[in-house]
Amino acid sequence: MKLTYWVSEIGNDHNCYNIRARTKRECQAMRDEMKSEGSNYYGPVHKVTVEYKDGFDLLIDCLGEGGIYEGDRS
Repeated sequence: MKLTYWVSEIGNDHNCYNIRARTKRECQAMRDEMKSEGSNYYGPVHKVTVEYKDGFDLLIDCLGEGGIYEGDRS
């Protein structure tokens, strides 16, 4: 199975504060809203794809040491 989503990484804090959305347009809009509120900490929007066998495998990837790495831009 494959999960694809869009992310804008926060530059100066934990990645749990990254902006994530189902579509590029939605992620960009959320990033633009944060910028209009004075937050210039978010990077460019990019796509992340996670491949997993089943829901439990995805859970292990998310909660494991290091979690899911969102730095790869595809």
